[in-house]
Amino acid sequence: VRLTLSFFAVLLLVVACKRHEESADAKIQETLPGTWVFEARYANGSSNQVTIEVAQDASYVCTIFLPGQTNGPRSIRQEGTWRVMDGVLIDTITKDSQTNASTPNTNYARIVSIDDQKLLLDFGKIPGVLQPTNQTVFRRQTK
Repeated sequence: VRLTLSFFAVLLLVVACKRHEESADAKIQETLPGTWVFEARYANGSSNQVTIEVAQDASYVCTIFLPGQTNGPRSIRQEGTWRVMDGVLIDTITKDSQTNASTPNTNYARIVSIDDQKLLLDFGKIPGVLQPTNQTVFRRQTK
């Protein structure tokens, strides 16, 4: 009897923790829709601006503006989805204007924090990027 009660107590604890994770992920997912902007500056002096418009259904359109290219400025357009699972942003790119890009392509980033104004992601070490924490800060663009 004690073993059965212990088993059910552990099972209840596991289910409660799983529901908490699911609700935390759902809350993050609800915060994502909107326009997010990230400006990257690289060690070689170049930069780019990433603008991502996330819809309510988690689909997005991303424009990457590259101002300092040798052949003049250019932009890249990507489409995909942003999903959240266990506190990780799963970015699946389904369309890419670069003819040599393979799609679908999936990237993962740990969500460090998110609020109505800022999304802080940790993609891990990105060589050549001038970010002391190796974290990427997206700021919500207001209209």
